[in-house]
Parts: sequence; structure tokens; C-alpha cells
Amino acid sequence: MKRLLFILIAVLAMALLAAEAVLRDSGYVLVAWGDWAMESTVWVALAALIVAIVVVRLLLGIVVAIWRSPANVGDWWRGAFSRRHREFTRKGLRAYLEADWKSAIKLLKKGAPGGIDPVVNYLFAARAYLKLDATEAAEQLIDQAERYAGDELVSVGLMRAEILLESGQYERALAKLSGLRQRAGDHPSIMRSLVRTYRALRDWKNLEGMLPLLKKQKLYTPSDLAGLEFDIYSGLLSQKQKGGVTDEYILRLESVWKNLPDRVQRNPEVVAVYAQALLAAGAGPEAEKALRHALRREFSAHLVALFGCAMGKNPEKQLQLAESWLAERPDHPVLLLAVGRICLMNHLWGKAREYFQASLAIESNPETYAELARLLSHLGEHEASLRYYERGLLAATRGLPTLPHPRVHAQ
Repeated sequence: MKRLLFILIAVLAMALLAAEAVLRDSGYVLVAWGDWAMESTVWVALAALIVAIVVVRLLLGIVVAIWRSPANVGDWWRGAFSRRHREFTRKGLRAYLEADWKSAIKLLKKGAPGGIDPVVNYLFAARAYLKLDATEAAEQLIDQAERYAGDELVSVGLMRAEILLESGQYERALAKLSGLRQRAGDHPSIMRSLVRTYRALRDWKNLEGMLPLLKKQKLYTPSDLAGLEFDIYSGLLSQKQKGGVTDEYILRLESVWKNLPDRVQRNPEVVAVYAQALLAAGAGPEAEKALRHALRREFSAHLVALFGCAMGKNPEKQLQLAESWLAERPDHPVLLLAVGRICLMNHLWGKAREYFQASLAIESNPETYAELARLLSHLGEHEASLRYYERGLLAATRGLPTLPHPRVHAQ
């Protein structure tokens, strides 16, 4: 308040001094230019000069504003353009999340040119095309995304690899992913795509080589990793050899088995795959040996069934071992079937028949019916054999519905 009062007093004092100066002596100013002349007092001329300076200053401000206005208008227009395209992108991503693939493609493509990151728009639009099985259109969008990607080509490369995988071009996908891995290293997404590609190519050897790194990176849950390991080792064991089954193939199988980790060799499912591969190769004694060791560690119905199909070097001892298991599990239908088959290996036809019938008394199994029917056929009991074949067929179909049938009339 005091400051304002002081300013007012100072202004009034200056006004009084100026008025006194004007009244005391107004002065004289003459401006002449050729035949033109203008006369005025000093104070009027000074006021005119001040007004002229203010006017000139205002005019200069207007001129500068007009000069700069295109840039300001351009900035405003670009901002509005960017906001519009961001809205297209937002709506496109929402449509993608709602699985409205066609709308997502349309909106994301509209939002790409003025968007913050056009690569995102093109990649999501390409994914939407993949959902519609339009791989060619998806690849065209990937080409556009590459033009905006610059040095950050991992996401674009992964998307192209996914398109190649979806279209079954596994070799091209592998080449693309290998190049990406060289540039970007062991990127988690690259590793996952490589696993998918090697699985599709059934390249179990390279997948086995990736296992330590996959465990270190913890890319998979323990259960998923266990499933992957099973696929790898099962694939290595079941890999067929060109040119058919040979002794060399059996040796390769045994070599693969010996090189498996101990915990894998103790897995009943992996043992079953190994035994099946040996049986398919005609290596019954080797299969029987592997199954015998596994069954002594842990009883498994699947392994028991295979044990009954694998004829070892000493069928008599094989039967003794199987019957010792039967003493502990007398009502196990799979074990009874296996023991019956081992009896066949020992030419004990009557005993085999008893075991098959005992198994069927517990469980109606088409395979057991077929085994018993085959035995009876070889024994010359054809009518009984046909009855068991019929029962086995009905068991395989899980029974037939009761329906009307034509009656046979005597002629």
C-alpha cells in the first residue's frame, strides 16, 4: 500500500514538473524538406515522436507474427494430425484385443503414418492378418514395418519368422532366426521361436544343445521344460535311420541311450520309447534287458506290457521273473497278459491260455481277446477262436447299441 502511494506521489510530481516546464517555455521545432515545412512546439513534437515509436513497434510485431504464422499453423496442424492417428491406433489395439481382426487391421493401418511408432501398428496389423490366414498380406505389412524399424529389427524379424512358421516354411524361419540370434544374442523371444522351429523340423540334436541355456534363462516352467526334455530324448531315440534297420542303427540307439542323463534313463516313459524303438528294430533281447532293469527299479503297467512283447536271451528266466511279480500282484490284468505271452515264448500253450483267460476275467481287453483267439486258432479250436475274436471286436467298439435286425427264416 505504501509502495503504491509512493508511486502515485512520484507520478504527480513528475506531471507537475512537466506542466511547469511546458508553461514556462513551450520551445520551437521546425522540420523542413524541400518546399515542405512543419512547425511545432518541442513538447508536441516529442509526444508525436513517442506515438510514432509505439506505432512502429506495434506494426513490427504484427509483421513478425504474420511472418511466423505458417510455422505456428503447421505445428498446430501436425499436432491435430498426430492426435487423430493416435486415436486410430488406440481403437485399433482395442479391436485387436477384442479379436475383431478386420477392424483392427483397418484402424491400425490408418494410424500408422502419423503414429508415435508405426512399427507397432504394422506388426499388430500383420498379426491380425495371420489370424485370418492371410499370410501374404501379413508379409507386405512386415515389409512396411522394416522401413520404419531402423536398427531395431528384432521384433520385425520375429514377426516374419512367425509368419514363415505359420505357413510351414520351417527352413526359411530357421535361417531368419539364426541371423537374428547372431545380431541380438540369446534374446528370450528368439530362443522360444527357435525351440518351436527345431521341434517342427524334428531337429532333436540342436534342441538338446539348447537345453542348458533354456534352463539357465528359465524361459519355461519346470513342467514345460520336463515335457520338452521328454520330446527331445524320445525324438533322439525314435529317430529313424535311412536305409532301414541295421545293426549299425541298433548300435546308434544304444549309444544315444548311454549318453542320456541318469535321471532321464530312470524315467519310465523314456524307457518305454527306447524299448519300442529296439523292438521295432528287431532287437528283442536288448529291449528285454532295458525293461527288466527299469521294472526292478519301479513297477509300471506300460513297461510290463512291453516286457511281455520282448523276447530275451533266456525266456525261462524271463518267465520266472514275471511270475515273481505276479505273486505280488495276482489280479493285475496287464501283468497276466504279459506272463501269458512269455509262456508262449517258452512254448507253454496251456499255461498261456490260462493266463489270458485269467486276465480277461478281470478286464475285457481287445488285445487279450485277440491273443487268446490267435492261440486257440493255432491249437485247432477254430470255433472258440472265432468267438473270442468276436468278443474282442465288440470290446474294441465298447459295445454296440441294441437295434432291430432282420430275422433268418428257415426255407
